[in-house]
Amino acid sequence: MNKVATSCGKWSFLFGGLLVSPALAADMPSPSQAASTASPAEAAESGAFDLSLQHVSEAWQNYGGIETGSDYMGSIDASLGVDLQKLLGIQDAKIFIEGYYVGGKSLDFNYTGALALPSATDGLVAMRQLKLYQAYYQQKFGNLDVLLGKYDIQQQFATTPPMELFGNRSLGLSETIVLSGPNGVGTSTYPNTAVGTRVKYKLNDQWTVKFGMLDGVADNPDDSSTDFIFSSKYGVMGIGEVDYTPIARTKLMVGGWGYTGKFDKTGEFNPDGTTQQTYGNSGVYVGGTTRVYTIAGSRGVDAFFTAGYSDPAINLVSEAASAGITVTGLLESRPSDKFGAAVAVNRTSEGFRRLAALGGGHLPEQEIAFEVTYRARLNDWLVLQPEVDYIMNPALAGNKKEAFVFGLHLELSKLYNF
Repeated sequence: MNKVATSCGKWSFLFGGLLVSPALAADMPSPSQAASTASPAEAAESGAFDLSLQHVSEAWQNYGGIETGSDYMGSIDASLGVDLQKLLGIQDAKIFIEGYYVGGKSLDFNYTGALALPSATDGLVAMRQLKLYQAYYQQKFGNLDVLLGKYDIQQQFATTPPMELFGNRSLGLSETIVLSGPNGVGTSTYPNTAVGTRVKYKLNDQWTVKFGMLDGVADNPDDSSTDFIFSSKYGVMGIGEVDYTPIARTKLMVGGWGYTGKFDKTGEFNPDGTTQQTYGNSGVYVGGTTRVYTIAGSRGVDAFFTAGYSDPAINLVSEAASAGITVTGLLESRPSDKFGAAVAVNRTSEGFRRLAALGGGHLPEQEIAFEVTYRARLNDWLVLQPEVDYIMNPALAGNKKEAFVFGLHLELSKLYNF
């Protein structure tokens, strides 16, 4: 999901490429969503620019894992959406730019040592960095939607809306995808993204197909600059998905991905002691969500699941699965609040377990993470979200058997249109 800071020491070969899942998420509508929910009169009067500002503060207490202790992380995220139809008369065209600064100590690097990172803000080795996160041009031609630029694949592929509630990375984009990629840097998702294109075509009201192609390696996590490394060594990444949405709040997805770059065959060596290499890496995934019970109006219970597989000869996580429920409006007096409970399982590959043993370490066969959370929007600009995680066999914490994590996520946000 590398260059790793030297202070990471003995974990560098395992942490290589760990990225955090979902970006700095909020339930505040994106510029495009805000425009789509406006009335015709409001849309006509709104400006061409949508500026979104967000500050996240997180306080954590961890027991077990690498080390028991407390932690604080904070981030600032700013995004600008430009409606080129309003600005220049270019129909159905937009520009989107987003950057962030994340500070504090990494909760996962210093405390939990898990593949299933409890916090979506955790930038791991990208802490204390100001970084360009996304910058792309989007153009629609009827049912065809084309995106070109630097983007996070998690915002375009392999996820369903209920997953957005959870902070834990393994409850979003499958770890079989996040932890892929040559050079240990990982694929294009927070905090390091790559440049490419995404093409989406809506066949009808129920079926959508989409395909993305990106630079095979994302930004260097040790460097705040934007990297463009187009070479045969790293190649390109391709990802494709078919979505079926028969009714509202129901979606089934199936997809696959692959790389053309050069990869190490983990735990397999040449006669001279060097690691064997091969070109190409691939995997598949499925997932879905549906409304299982309606309380009243938009209040109700939604369930989701995902499952992914990747080549065990190359990837740290060869199999991953997650499932959970979200309840919107659990309390009648707070119809917009969301409660969620979910579990994620990550199975490590035999080659990485063998490599860890050769280095005197220990890598469990599987890591299991549970999360319970409640998200309350108190007003237009303030969100509070407590979270509890229990992680069995945190993969990068040696022989430690479990980690209990308690966190409080505070989010301040504001959207300006001009």
